[in-house]
Amino acid sequence: MLEGRGHTVVTTSALRMTRAKDPEQLLAAAQQNRVLVTHNANHYKVLHDAWRIWAQEWQVVPMHAGVLVIPHMQPHMIARVIDVFLSQVLPLPNELYLWKQQGGWTRYQ
Repeated sequence: MLEGRGHTVVTTSALRMTRAKDPEQLLAAAQQNRVLVTHNANHYKVLHDAWRIWAQEWQVVPMHAGVLVIPHMQPHMIARVIDVFLSQVLPLPNELYLWKQQGGWTRYQ
């Protein structure tokens, strides 16, 4: 549904990474400069925090293209919510955003 809205989409199945752990998923997305979309808020908040803390500590600037966390909903709603988000001018590299039905998108601090 996102492709129908003009976005390029690659799934973990297409990348043969369905059994990959979350850190491997984030690394692969970063290496391919792809925004990672997930339902798993808890794991990706931890990974995002670690990514930023380690980069600062090691004085490197490893970038990921961004992480969008969205709850389980109907696929057409997910596509619409992500499409609207991507049409906004918000900083996305090295950021994590969470979407909630009450309040929309918020940047994780």
